[in-house]
Amino acid sequence: MNKKNFLIIGVLFGLVVAYFVWSNFFSTGPSTSRLSTDFELSATELYEAFDRDEAKANEMYLNKILEVEGTVTDVVNSDDLKPSISLQTNGFGVIKCSFESAEALGESEIQVGVTIKLKGECIGYLLDVLLTNTIIIND
Repeated sequence: MNKKNFLIIGVLFGLVVAYFVWSNFFSTGPSTSRLSTDFELSATELYEAFDRDEAKANEMYLNKILEVEGTVTDVVNSDDLKPSISLQTNGFGVIKCSFESAEALGESEIQVGVTIKLKGECIGYLLDVLLTNTIIIND
């Protein structure tokens, strides 16, 4: 083989490697709206499961896609923080649902006291049950 063939093979190999690096490391995951729901429950049920037995609740809900319905207790939509909504529970903490960006929260005028249904990935329990990449199912 001559130098020209080695160069062509090298460039093609480089393009293939660049594509795999880009697709695996720089692309975002699927939107929450396209992921299937693993569990549907109320905010109170979810919080009580973690409050009663955190290890068992982690086994069941951690890294799963949940649809959670509850009453809004707080809405944070500032430029400094990711937008989030807190849902009321019967316990000490809340269900804290963070959105990817302000656009994910959309133009919705979510108000405290309104019952809402959200879908997101459960990432754990730290006084509050945390959901991430949340989307609004209805308002």
